[in-house]
Amino acid sequence: MSGSWVAALSLILFAVGYRYYSKFLAEKIYRLNPDYMTPAHRFNDGVDYVPTNRLILWGHHFTSIAGAAPIVGPAIAVYWGWVPAMLWVVLGTLFAAGEGTLALITIVAIVTYFNTTGEFLSHYHSFEEAGASGLNIFVEGAAQLATGLMIPLQAAQTIIAVIVISFAATTLDTSVRLMRYILNELGHEYNVRPLTRIHLSTFLAVSSSAALVLIPEGPRGLGSGGYLLWPLFGTSNQLLAGISLLLITIWLRRNGRSIIYTLVPMIFILFMTL
Repeated sequence: MSGSWVAALSLILFAVGYRYYSKFLAEKIYRLNPDYMTPAHRFNDGVDYVPTNRLILWGHHFTSIAGAAPIVGPAIAVYWGWVPAMLWVVLGTLFAAGEGTLALITIVAIVTYFNTTGEFLSHYHSFEEAGASGLNIFVEGAAQLATGLMIPLQAAQTIIAVIVISFAATTLDTSVRLMRYILNELGHEYNVRPLTRIHLSTFLAVSSSAALVLIPEGPRGLGSGGYLLWPLFGTSNQLLAGISLLLITIWLRRNGRSIIYTLVPMIFILFMTL
């Protein structure tokens, strides 16, 4: 089966899952209330809590959770093989997470780049090799796919490269913002007023992040710390998803609702992470 058919079938499954399974969870399990006032409206301060168009909000969520997909997708295929990787991406997206769309595109792009299994194995015979050339191959493969839409190859390469950089930048923005929130909360909790100020807490968050990237020494020279932190990003991402599902499961149990729809994905994600 060609990569195009795999992608088409997966997208159909995503659409069916979104239309029916997501609706079932929203109405029968979570019982979402469309009139509920979210924190963005309740605490609107024009800085951290700002009502936002749902399409923009979806874009932020997508880029925040999908930043590691160009690395994780091929890495899973290296370790497990293509069939388990596709099952992880498709079924994991349907029942446990939301970053599988980019991972699916990544796998299809990687398949497009290589003509034979031997070429693939020459670049992805180990995690080290996958990490060293994974992003470049993803850009090249995705650009080749884009040429099917009558986009010139060089223009497609530029567009895909910008998209990849945007994922990394958005992920960095999210992590720094969360670190600032933590510093603000510590300042309020322990009555350290300087930490409650936006500019100082932001400076501390940015400078500490930069130090973690620039100070450690490694084979890649300046910035080697980023390559050391990157694997931790994927692990913490999955661990956070598992803990979130755990909290939702407890909440559902206390409200007398079915927990099977969050308990099974929680066990699976935590098991795979640990």
